[in-house]
Amino acid sequence: MVSPDPLVKTPMRKVTDDVFTVAPRISRSMAHSDTPEVILIFGWLAAGLPHLTKYVDSYAELYPSSTIILVRARGSTNWTSDTENKRLLGPAVELLKGTGHLQPGVRPPSTLVHIFSNGGGFKTLLFSELLAQGAKETIPAPKSLIVLDSLPGEGGLAHIVLTYTISLKNWLTKTIIAIPVAFAYAIIMGWIIVSRQPMPDTPRLYMFSSGDELVRIEDVERHVAESKRRGFQTSTEVFGKSSLHVAHVRTDPDRYWRSIKESWVSAPER
Repeated sequence: MVSPDPLVKTPMRKVTDDVFTVAPRISRSMAHSDTPEVILIFGWLAAGLPHLTKYVDSYAELYPSSTIILVRARGSTNWTSDTENKRLLGPAVELLKGTGHLQPGVRPPSTLVHIFSNGGGFKTLLFSELLAQGAKETIPAPKSLIVLDSLPGEGGLAHIVLTYTISLKNWLTKTIIAIPVAFAYAIIMGWIIVSRQPMPDTPRLYMFSSGDELVRIEDVERHVAESKRRGFQTSTEVFGKSSLHVAHVRTDPDRYWRSIKESWVSAPER
């Protein structure tokens, strides 16, 4: 399989600073029968829009009949209250409803969810909580897949500090940045107690590497083992030491997109 052309640019509609959407380029009747009707992308913490749009472009080329919803995770996400984070996610929920999700008695569209790093995972958990609040008697999606790119990591203070300082070269600058980050983390974690819903029972594709400095391969492997133990359809794509955090597509784009496409095809119909 040839990977999508990175030079193809897809027109996105900006809904808010955090939420963007792409309309289908062709009708469902013109598309291959086994393609996701909706693609949800949750970006990594503080990801620049130009980086995220490369994935949007690739998905739009792979699945031109799909509606794509992109959700960003601001750098301030970790220090923002759940209430405010959920408010920022509200427009994405409304877009999803517009595709047919959360409509009583209506067959929802098949959905592929692509999550990047722990920042995207955090946004996804808040998003799922919002969906659960608005859910009534709904029909499950006929087909779904979760792609977990560079997650889950162990988290904690060390991970947060590394996330904010990994791109800095000067040790003094790293120290100066790390001190307020650690202080803010200590204050916020002292009073925020968050309950989390488990991820839904849907097939999962884990994409990770031995070269990721932010998310240890051992952490992901433990999660993979637990997913299999619970009986979830679970597949993995493991990259080598040269493949860095949320950069696996650059290591081997053909392999990256082939794995996603094959995982979608193998996901069971409900």
